[in-house]
Amino acid sequence: MKKIVLSFVLVALLFGEGEDEFGDEFSEEFAIQDTISTKAASPKQAIDLTKKENFLDDFLEGFSYKGKISLLSAYNYIDDIELTNGNDIRGLSSFRLFAILEAGYKINKNHKLLVQGKAYYDDVYSLNSANYPNIPETYEEEIRLGEAYLTGTINENMDYKIGRQIVVWGKSDSLRVADILNPMDNRNPGITDIENLRLPVGMIKLDWYDGDWNFGVIDIFEQRFSKMPKYGSGYISLSLPDITMPDNKQQIALYANGRFNGWDLSLYGADKYNDQFYLDANLVMSKTGASITKELKIDRVAIVGTSANAVAGPFLLKAEVVYLKGVQYSDTIDTDSKPPEISSYDEKDVLNSLLGVDLMINDGTISFEISDSHIYDYESSMSSDPFKQKEDTIIYSARYSQSFFHDKLSINYLTLLQGKELEGGGFQRAWTNYKQSDNFSYDVGVVEYIGGDSFFYEGMKDSDKVFVNAKYSF
Repeated sequence: MKKIVLSFVLVALLFGEGEDEFGDEFSEEFAIQDTISTKAASPKQAIDLTKKENFLDDFLEGFSYKGKISLLSAYNYIDDIELTNGNDIRGLSSFRLFAILEAGYKINKNHKLLVQGKAYYDDVYSLNSANYPNIPETYEEEIRLGEAYLTGTINENMDYKIGRQIVVWGKSDSLRVADILNPMDNRNPGITDIENLRLPVGMIKLDWYDGDWNFGVIDIFEQRFSKMPKYGSGYISLSLPDITMPDNKQQIALYANGRFNGWDLSLYGADKYNDQFYLDANLVMSKTGASITKELKIDRVAIVGTSANAVAGPFLLKAEVVYLKGVQYSDTIDTDSKPPEISSYDEKDVLNSLLGVDLMINDGTISFEISDSHIYDYESSMSSDPFKQKEDTIIYSARYSQSFFHDKLSINYLTLLQGKELEGGGFQRAWTNYKQSDNFSYDVGVVEYIGGDSFFYEGMKDSDKVFVNAKYSF
């Protein structure tokens, strides 16, 4: 428990990573309440003290803060599993204290500063130390900086934002097609929605507004990629090498958003690193025989795309299309031949597309989405690579959410399934949220992972769990 207290104190010192956007309402709790007496002072001294007090008042009134503390407890109820990395994930698999703090400062009416940070400590690795002889890296504890940026207006038509930030492209709530700018924290897949998984990236963003349109340009100056499950966590079936970071060269993105009566349209373009890694294998011959070296690498891609949505009565229709040029895929290794044979592939072009519909019901929504990732110039041997790549990767998503008792209780369900005939596997999550008060709420739910021929979902099939997540906001 000392580590829990330590993690919380450290994050308080950092300022913290929040999940809510920076707003215009600022706390007045820092305002000075005491009045400095000037009865015994000369008029000149009284004026100086008043100026000093007013300056301090004005300075402190610009500050605001908020935060959240949560405790996630999860229990894996699968009895028949294969141990990974010597760890036994059955039973209590998480007892995580998580803290988020956010501090904002309103410099003036046109410029604001935000700093966020988060920390967690999972005590399950101490409570069940016999089950976890090998703790996966970063799963026990972590402290990190979240969003941290300066934002404001240059003139009535132009805004700016500089620093670590999250920029969401696309219209989907469950699947990622156009949403390519921010990497994801996928270390515990299936527990949390996309909106809470995006990792902020250092960017300089300029927006210009003209009527129904806004046009933007982004310079991405920080190199960050998605965090993947670690071997021994129960979410991956084999150990992967660390990703070899590419040279940090400038990345740029352009976009335009049009908002019209009943429908929206967005256009995108980018030249950036792909957030999809690939395996680079090399055969090394020596006197003792042949060996294979393996690296996970990141390539660079050019991207163009568009997304749109439209309201039709109780329905919201959504569509996204993104074309990626120059995607590198993993080498395949034939270990049956002597010596082993390695097949490499030229860069491919990929078309990612999505169609979706939301149905608005009484105090809730029912949503269906389908996406397809099509590889041009596909080679059949690519299906033998470690990640079992297919010419078309189809993903289905269904979501239901409805509130009751004046939003005090909500019932939710989400499923993602991969493959034309659902052969790739996936997961489903059902949970309920109850708001005890404006500050305290908790989720109770269950997650089931469905194995299949997908590399990642097959590795998760033994991680089914029930969970309780209690949250306190301030």
